[in-house]
Amino acid sequence: MIRTILKPLRQPVLQVVAVTSRCWLLGEAAALRGVRWLGRSIHRLLCVLGPLVERAVMAATPHVVSLAGAVASRSGRLWARMSPYAVKFWIFAAPVRTWIVRACSWLTNLWIQVGDMNYRESAVFQEHLDPDHVVGLIRTRTRVDVGMWFRKGRVWACMQPAELVLLAQGKRPWVQHIAHESLRESRYNHVTGEVALAPGQNLPLSSLRVKPLEGIELLKSIGTKEIQHA
Repeated sequence: MIRTILKPLRQPVLQVVAVTSRCWLLGEAAALRGVRWLGRSIHRLLCVLGPLVERAVMAATPHVVSLAGAVASRSGRLWARMSPYAVKFWIFAAPVRTWIVRACSWLTNLWIQVGDMNYRESAVFQEHLDPDHVVGLIRTRTRVDVGMWFRKGRVWACMQPAELVLLAQGKRPWVQHIAHESLRESRYNHVTGEVALAPGQNLPLSSLRVKPLEGIELLKSIGTKEIQHA
């Protein structure tokens, strides 16, 4: 009886769930793009404001000191006593204000993903690779366990002449070196949007989620048979 009543509702419910899931994924993608754009804008703004604030503070310091001296000469005993401390505080605070701006820029670059490697990812990259030997760098959508509680580490595909290096930053940085010879059978799956890395082989990572053009670039650097015969 209950099955008979619920059977006509099954297909509409599945359609509602599919549409809801699709809307959720689209909203999540839009939110991520907005966060990246906001992070990139804040980072660039701080990079521009940092040197400007430093120059403005250094240029204004002599004028503030002379102004404080003029005010002290025309004011009473209280300001005359406070004036030297005010001048010392202004001079001391100049590098502090500049340091605050630079610290904000550093924190923005550290925690907000702006499309390029952040501070910690760059440290892992420079520790395990020689930048002069890297011919291409792709930011994938694949994530792996790197020992963090609330999130996984993003995988970066670093293309070198003889090997593909996959790395992700975290408490336990994840780095894998894979020779091109073992990746000749790799393919791009247009349905899933993934590069299947040498299907049938026991690799640490079986696939990478990348855009179609990035997948073709990756396969060209590997020299797969699919690209060679295309």
